[in-house]
Amino acid sequence: SSIFSAPPSPSSAAADGLGGSSSSSSVSGGATARLSAFKPGELSMLLWALATLRLVPGKLWWEQFLQASYHKMTSQAPQSLATIIWSLSELQLQPPPAWLYHWAAATRGMLPQMNPIDLGQVAAALQGSTFEPLGLPKLESLLLDVLDTLAAVELQSGAYSRAAVELLMHMPQKQQLVGDGHSSSSSSSRSRSSDRGSGSSLSSSRERRKPSTVLSAGAAAAVSVSR
Repeated sequence: SSIFSAPPSPSSAAADGLGGSSSSSSVSGGATARLSAFKPGELSMLLWALATLRLVPGKLWWEQFLQASYHKMTSQAPQSLATIIWSLSELQLQPPPAWLYHWAAATRGMLPQMNPIDLGQVAAALQGSTFEPLGLPKLESLLLDVLDTLAAVELQSGAYSRAAVELLMHMPQKQQLVGDGHSSSSSSSRSRSSDRGSGSSLSSSRERRKPSTVLSAGAAAAVSVSR
């Protein structure tokens, strides 16, 4: 635990945001003794709250947070891991390399379970001015994996939309009309129950459900996804 208690030099304290003012120290000091009792997700949400409020914690609180979060890192959910690194980046707080490597190992194991928002947060944080200048190889390697995973998710989403449109385009026109007529028949039965003499409205309803309309809508969706 000595890696967490080593006091930073005055210059690095200013750069890392660890030299909190007396007011911020008094605000965060009350929670210091209880940080070890926080659940993993609660630690991430607490740090997120500080980042949202732009409140840089005091030095004592920071050291206690590093210890508590380090020991509970492997119990963090994918979203919490992303929230932690994003919050640190927003506050411009740089944990020691040992802490960052522990976070990186936990995050790498959770990449398949992260959604695009989580992946985007991690990528933005690692490419920001807080962590990129550190030049830590394990962070750079993780960033490449995150970007690859994010690209694969986007590609899979676009491929699904293109496959759906392609399937519809190769479907026989008769089959398209049969599928289209099923929805028309259900709507027409409802129309007859309300107005039995509305033959013209049924015909206009069929006219609005042309296969070409469905195809153009599907193609537009595919284009928007691919962009």
